Amino acid sequence: AIAMSEPGTGSDLQAVRTTAIKEGNQYVVNGQKTFITNGQTANIIIVVCKTDPGEGAKGVSLMVVETDEVDGFERGRNLKKLGNKAQDTSELFFTDVKIPTENLLGTEEGQGFFQLMEQLPQERHQIAVQAMAVIERALELTIEYTKDRQAFGRPIIKFQNTQFKLAHCKAKATMARVFVDYCTVQLIDGKLDEIGRAHV
Repeated sequence: AIAMSEPGTGSDLQAVRTTAIKEGNQYVVNGQKTFITNGQTANIIIVVCKTDPGEGAKGVSLMVVETDEVDGFERGRNLKKLGNKAQDTSELFFTDVKIPTENLLGTEEGQGFFQLMEQLPQERHQIAVQAMAVIERALELTIEYTKDRQAFGRPIIKFQNTQFKLAHCKAKATMARVFVDYCTVQLIDGKLDEIGRAHV
């Protein structure tokens, strides 16, 4: 799991309050996370922490917490959500969790924000591709249904209002597909930026 979001900060990584303070040959992690995908089951969690709370984005580091080997780690509720129910979304709590200094991800402190931003366009693009597949399949199933479903002696696809609604959905799906395909090209060319914008 990757533990980024926190109560009150969402995905604002510069504002995270979870800390990892170095004490000798270990870090002591304190804080909490929420909406963490796979949080109920993961035993290796990359935790976004502040190693220097006064430095904003430059004070963010990534720490690898092996949950089977530490004290002070607790899993909270498995949060309710719409869809993807087989993939849990959890609260996580860290109370004086001690991890070795070698669990810092990267060569030095303060690289976490940039490590996360580097892969964010690819991650968001992956979500868009999955969503596009769902949209196109839903539209396909809906069109099939309107051809089979009868009302007043004829398939409901023959009604003008149904045709208008389907045309509207198809137009929106086509626009989304064109944009996702464009973003795919931008990603391959290394031009998709960290907030998911495609440069023209």
